[in-house]
Amino acid sequence: MKILILADSFREKHFPQHLRVLAYCLNRKGHHVLAAGMQSEPMASFPDRNKLSSHGVRTWAAGPSTWRIFSEPKRWLRLLRAAGANPPEIIHSYGFRSDLAAFMLKLRCPKTLWISGYPPSKPKNGVHAQKIATGSGLRFSIQGWISPVQVLGLYRKLQENPKTVSPLFRSQALVVKNYDPLTVEAFGREWEEFSQTSKYEQELKNIWECYFRIFPQKYLSSMAKGCDFGCGSGRWARLVAPRVGNLICVDASPRALRVARKNLRAFRNVDFECATLNENSVKEASLDFGYSLGVLHHLPSPAAGLQACVRKLKMGAPFLVYIYQSISTRPFLWRAIFHLTSFTRQMLCKLPEPWLLLFCKVIAALVYYPLARVSRAAELLGLSYQSIPLSFYRSLSFYTMKTDARDRFGTPLEHRFSKEAIVQMMKSAGLGRIRVSQDPPYWTVLGYRRA
Repeated sequence: MKILILADSFREKHFPQHLRVLAYCLNRKGHHVLAAGMQSEPMASFPDRNKLSSHGVRTWAAGPSTWRIFSEPKRWLRLLRAAGANPPEIIHSYGFRSDLAAFMLKLRCPKTLWISGYPPSKPKNGVHAQKIATGSGLRFSIQGWISPVQVLGLYRKLQENPKTVSPLFRSQALVVKNYDPLTVEAFGREWEEFSQTSKYEQELKNIWECYFRIFPQKYLSSMAKGCDFGCGSGRWARLVAPRVGNLICVDASPRALRVARKNLRAFRNVDFECATLNENSVKEASLDFGYSLGVLHHLPSPAAGLQACVRKLKMGAPFLVYIYQSISTRPFLWRAIFHLTSFTRQMLCKLPEPWLLLFCKVIAALVYYPLARVSRAAELLGLSYQSIPLSFYRSLSFYTMKTDARDRFGTPLEHRFSKEAIVQMMKSAGLGRIRVSQDPPYWTVLGYRRA
């Protein structure tokens, strides 16, 4: 397929991570992908464009007369032809402008699928996406945000039998796998190395209490049935299993599940399933509770993963999540450290496992440990320590620091959320009575499935 991914610019704000993931995945599957930034930008100006090019995805900046081009579709199509993407079979547009609308109305390509970044009820510059759906002559159109994984599933479905896709496709209608294979593999290797044995039982219990501080304990009863979505090594399941009737441990990594089975072999009320959050055998509306700690932010679509989990809950059942905090509102020092660590992570996660593990241990020794001990000293002296990076580790062992360093620097994919964003995502997933913990780690959030 010839696929055109449109965005205003290659800047992070206008060409976000989910579009990069989509471009990578489509290109790996042999599709002809052209990522187009609609502003004139040199190749070296923005890292996103370099990232795309380094993965074999063709990139193209339209030029300084971009928006005039939209009123001149023939000229625009000539540029597409020169880039090898004319006519595009699928256009995935991020954003919605009146000039883009004008172009789509004039294109009238009956073989084109157009995916808009806005729902039909939301106007942008006085134009509704629904107008494009009905007036452009497109064969299919999708309104509303749709994840890269869902797009891939839709592409596959279109190739197999286009007639099975309704003209107005809802993203919730397609249940597909929502995972990044490289991230799953990375975590499998991590849990094989750091298996979280009973030697650190008390420390794990202390961390578990930090997560479950806001969770109502009455739901962890001997008759309750729950699920650990993304169980990993089973370290949290080991503390939940003795309190409940049945616990299901779901994880996409066979390696992680082998470690979890070993750690939980003493419990006969635990079931295991190697599956993704979006595609598993847990029945809908069957769980009395659920939790997913440190998993959603490693999915291509955290929102789709959360929605899939919530569907498994009974009405009124609680769901606990831990998801990475955005540092956009943090002081300059925090933001600088974050950008440095993100750059380091992108480099390290590509290394062979022995080298990756060595670097992570060095980082734990030279960064985590000193900052944690400085925080501990400040706490003992009665001084403020909350503003010190990594102060959460002040009372934790070096083993935990090595584990989390491997977690932080060894995974290819991660998202971060502000408090407002995670609350909105939980509401959109069907959760209510949302409570956000005011204590670290951030963000730990509790919600209940709405009727």
